[in-house]
Amino acid sequence: MTEQEREELIEKMANAIFASTHSNGRYTLANMARAALAVAEPVIREWCAEDAAAIAKEHLTDAVARIVAAAIREGGKDE
Repeated sequence: MTEQEREELIEKMANAIFASTHSNGRYTLANMARAALAVAEPVIREWCAEDAAAIAKEHLTDAVARIVAAAIREGGKDE
């Protein structure tokens, strides 16, 4: 992650925290953390998916690598 990408992610997380706390009036640390995580989680999942796909591609087929990456990207959506 570049410094610019890091700063953009921080800004998005801060905006999400602000929007969340002002829309529901609940200024709890847990609500702020949930708002920040909602922004950060897709980014983290994408990093993991890319890394896992690269590893799977070295040891398995391209098709399996794509399946692994897709599973990581979709993970958590059914929880």
